[in-house]
Amino acid sequence: MNKSPDEWLAARQYAADPLVIHAVGWIAIRWTVCEQTLEAVFAVVLGVNFEVGRAITHKLGCVTISNSIRDLLSAKAAPEGLIEHVDDLLKHYDICRQNRNIYVHSGIEESDSGPQLIKRSGFRGTKFTLDARLSQLREICDEIEFLSGRMVNFVYLLMNQPDFWRVSLPEKPTLPKLRSTPLRHILKPFQRPH
Repeated sequence: MNKSPDEWLAARQYAADPLVIHAVGWIAIRWTVCEQTLEAVFAVVLGVNFEVGRAITHKLGCVTISNSIRDLLSAKAAPEGLIEHVDDLLKHYDICRQNRNIYVHSGIEESDSGPQLIKRSGFRGTKFTLDARLSQLREICDEIEFLSGRMVNFVYLLMNQPDFWRVSLPEKPTLPKLRSTPLRHILKPFQRPH
């Protein structure tokens, strides 16, 4: 028996606003492109094809890959302008990664005011109610889509230059704002959540 999307959502225990759930899903889907493109940036900077770059990075986290890209540029004595541009791109990536993580790794719980997106500081840790306004989630989606395009354009720019160390780089955009403080910065080291 096929249910309509509304019936399917209504059957879920904590059916939050379908548009909010859609926005969180869109954030997750678009983020995959950013992760894959980060691996492509790594491959281009290392000077290998994408398959080799993926073989090296597939078990590494985003922060490790970003740090490796910075280290490679330093080791190759890249021009300062290129290093600054890539560093800005990686900062942009990290802000969007943290904004994505807050929502994609959240849960839905019932409250007196209805379903809410919540984040815990560990399995049994303190609960934080997230700002799940649709407008904010859509802004995060837009920021991730912009980052994705910026990264893809950067990879193509470097791939299509015989000597990409001398490439003319586009102007750096304004970075998005960090939407939430990661829980690791809220809790003191070794503090057990309640």
